[in-house]
Amino acid sequence: MSCELWLGYIFVAPDGNPTNFTGSSLNSTHIYLSWDPPPAHQVNGIIRGYHVNITEAATGQVYQYVINNTYITVGSLHPFYVYHCTVAAFTVQTGLNVSFFSIKTAEDSKFNVYMSKES
Repeated sequence: MSCELWLGYIFVAPDGNPTNFTGSSLNSTHIYLSWDPPPAHQVNGIIRGYHVNITEAATGQVYQYVINNTYITVGSLHPFYVYHCTVAAFTVQTGLNVSFFSIKTAEDSKFNVYMSKES
């Protein structure tokens, strides 16, 4: 177990996982994910960030991100693919508890639709 002493406090990995993990497909190649931090009594220190993993269900390709926000927009994905997403909080060490969410990107449009206003 890794821990850090700071001003008399010992910090270890969070015991809790991020809550309210959700997402949406913005279009055929972009998804948006958001969550809330773990409950305060399960943080064990100061949250320094989040590890986000996004795995293509069909290929197993993994995209990894380390961010400080409680949201992320990910692009350059494949249209109409299922992605399995996890998020874990970290202090000095990443917590073992992760939140899981699956999402499917939108289907790619085969036609471009243009709307114009006639004057």
